[in-house]
Amino acid sequence: MPKANSKTKADIIKLIAKKCNITIISATLIIDAFFDEVKSEIANGGKINIPKFGIFESILRSSRTVRNPQTGETITINASKAPKFKASSEFKKHANKEETNI
Repeated sequence: MPKANSKTKADIIKLIAKKCNITIISATLIIDAFFDEVKSEIANGGKINIPKFGIFESILRSSRTVRNPQTGETITINASKAPKFKASSEFKKHANKEETNI
């Protein structure tokens, strides 16, 4: 169950539709297109920089050997890409309720 102060994708879509005076269907298409573009760019090794918000990018995790604590068995985990988001300083200030011009 979501926390009282958390929002779902549906909540965000409704807010954007209301703020932009567009239909929920239009807002859904816009949000879905944004998420699709971020996922596609990151999957292709790209980076998306949104000023005053942050940077979406992917990082490469090298392969590594780990141990299963229950069995003691050694397992090799293959190299993989992982999505990463780095918040801008303005976003961090806003998250900490400091005065910003966002």
